[in-house]
Amino acid sequence: MVRVCLLLLLLVACGGDEGNLVASTSFTLSEMSGAGPSPLDPLYQQVIGFDVELVAPSTGYDTADTCKVTAQDSEMPVLTATGATAEMVQNNILNLLPVWSAKLALCEPADQSTATVESDNQGGLAVIIGCLGVPTSALVRDSSGNPKWTDFTATKCQATVYDQLHGRLFMSRDFSMTIRH
Repeated sequence: MVRVCLLLLLLVACGGDEGNLVASTSFTLSEMSGAGPSPLDPLYQQVIGFDVELVAPSTGYDTADTCKVTAQDSEMPVLTATGATAEMVQNNILNLLPVWSAKLALCEPADQSTATVESDNQGGLAVIIGCLGVPTSALVRDSSGNPKWTDFTATKCQATVYDQLHGRLFMSRDFSMTIRH
């Protein structure tokens, strides 16, 4: 908890980085658990896709174990659902998540590096996308040794969509997420 608070403090204190970060992905919600029912139940076994553009993000840095982390946070992201389920995803997920963050953790050894995009409205809905497959082309550091966002496609991703209000958890595994910066 202290590390999370410190990271949030760093995000506020460090100001913005140059340019917006855009994360794009699509995946099938292939797992569903919990009591339900949820208004998101029709998305089970469906492909959902969206773009998250972090507009005027704040940037912060942290060190966790053998990883250096660069985090970007935006309170005014541009959120765009794509594909056949776009209307439902836009109205029932994206429009309810006003703050998004992206984290790039470059670790030693390098195969432990991760890319994460997430949002939690603190009111019962959260989306977390974590990717273990960060390509070597993304293992770039700034002059201070902190991870530097570049354009890349992360693989070995897992998504969790948590509808706490309705007691439902949706998951997807083994897809990719494209980052543009």
